[in-house]
Amino acid sequence: MTKKQKKLRLEAGGPVRSCIVCRRPQAKKELLRLTRTGSGLSLDHRFTAPGRGYYLCRRKACREILLSGRRRFARLPGGIQLDPESRTALAAVDSPSGIKVCDLKN
Repeated sequence: MTKKQKKLRLEAGGPVRSCIVCRRPQAKKELLRLTRTGSGLSLDHRFTAPGRGYYLCRRKACREILLSGRRRFARLPGGIQLDPESRTALAAVDSPSGIKVCDLKN
């Protein structure tokens, strides 16, 4: 762990992850987690789903880029798409802090 990573972790008060779109490191609890499933990507609102996790910041620009599907990401295998429920939930988020676990529960 580099000095910069240690500093970010101390400031965040926990684990630090990077957004797959903008690559900015942020506190894990401030990001949205997507997991790879058999049918594509699914929004993991509880942060407990098994499998490879991808993190997305709550900024509107990052969500729009991911939802558009026009850009490929090095960490995501080609052809992976969001499931319809996750796509709807991501599109419905208004502000950077507008999404909460209770909003996504079935």
